[in-house]
Amino acid sequence: MTRLPASAGPRNAAGVVLAGAVPDAVLSELYQRARAFAYVPLTEGYGLPPLEAMRMGTPSVVASEVPSVHDLGQPRPPPARIVDPYDVEDMASGIADVLTNDAVRTDLAARGIEYARSRTWRAAARDHIALWSSLQ
Repeated sequence: MTRLPASAGPRNAAGVVLAGAVPDAVLSELYQRARAFAYVPLTEGYGLPPLEAMRMGTPSVVASEVPSVHDLGQPRPPPARIVDPYDVEDMASGIADVLTNDAVRTDLAARGIEYARSRTWRAAARDHIALWSSLQ
């Protein structure tokens, strides 16, 4: 396992475009045209970007630290390729697998769309009420 140094940050490399902030319509188009979406932060509050990408049918590679996608209580396989954000080989393998394996891409796209559609504000409110009710 190769660990990322604390100083690791964004780099300009061949084929990488650091787009910065983009309008919603452009973001939607980027998600739809992307071959894959990689989101591997070391920490995350919830993680809306992977849900946005999956909603558009974009197969995703997501860090195990992202709670919006890595639902430990879910009995089904995850809707994205889950990787360890501290393990360079795991990230590279996950990204390469999603980019090059059409069966994996098709499966993740279908699972991602279904999963993202289930993540609504109404469902979040319902789950929140159920949790609080169970604590009383």
